[in-house]
Amino acid sequence: MVRIRKLSREQHEALVAIDAQERSAIELELLESDHLATEDAYLRRKDRLCGKDVPNAYPEIEAARALLARQVRSRQERFDALRVAVLTGRGMDPSEQAQLPLLPGGDAVASMS
Repeated sequence: MVRIRKLSREQHEALVAIDAQERSAIELELLESDHLATEDAYLRRKDRLCGKDVPNAYPEIEAARALLARQVRSRQERFDALRVAVLTGRGMDPSEQAQLPLLPGGDAVASMS
């Protein structure tokens, strides 16, 4: 039988703080995404007005989107690890090893940062 335990006040407060920090990080990511979309639209408009061929994708915009996607995944993993640390009562010592979600064709154990 699975035992359900209540969160301590400190755990609850820590989780609320983590959620607030993550919401702020998500807002920044959304602003960056909007900025990239605006930059893409600007480049397309500029190329059309200058009579240039408009490419399907701009390499610098695609590279920035890929970087943002990596940052989003990193943020998700970081905040999930923080939540797990709070719920398990474990500290977030960077030298600790933690199990990450299994990735195809790779090791799943990596250090937390």
